[in-house]
Amino acid sequence: MVPVILKVNKNSDAKKYISSLLKLKGLSKGSVFYIKPKGKNNKLLLEQVKVLRRSLNLNTKETRVIILYGFCDASSEVQNAMLKTLEEKSNSNIFILICSSVSSVLPTVLSRCKIIKINDSVSKIENSVLNLDHILSDFTNFPIFAKKDDAVLFIKNIINALRIRLLNNDKNSIVGIKKSFEVLRLIDRYNLKYQLGVDNLLFFLRKLYTE
Repeated sequence: MVPVILKVNKNSDAKKYISSLLKLKGLSKGSVFYIKPKGKNNKLLLEQVKVLRRSLNLNTKETRVIILYGFCDASSEVQNAMLKTLEEKSNSNIFILICSSVSSVLPTVLSRCKIIKINDSVSKIENSVLNLDHILSDFTNFPIFAKKDDAVLFIKNIINALRIRLLNNDKNSIVGIKKSFEVLRLIDRYNLKYQLGVDNLLFFLRKLYTE
């Protein structure tokens, strides 16, 4: 699975994202390994990466989720050491690098990761992830919006929900994400009626996932 760089404003946002991911993957909290900054400068240390690599060398059939906090503040030496681990693809390891900014992350690391940005609407994103199947299961569950901004936010949340599904190797999500951006563009640039846009997207996704 492609490693993820999770760009967040607050660590609490990352926790909600991880919780949603575990639910989608059917994993327990015991599958998660947290690596947090330490030492005088409160940064990830090279020794922590070395310990991680030794732990990952232990064979297991269980999926492991490895969370590294403050990765963007880590030194180039630490990031390069972690790069070697990221390059060793394994279906049993899911890497999530928590960052407040990606500007200080090495280009070589960025090129091997998927970047997901989570903002303050993460709780709404989480709800979209968990409720997407329910919404698509019946036309009567389709939401009705009174404001354009609310409709646009809903579509953006759906995009993030589909991105999380993509982490679960859901190939349909790629098609759904493209369609979602297309609808957003029609609403923003060409004044497509926002309710019509939402309905059109949900009908498309319902067909995509039920046929």
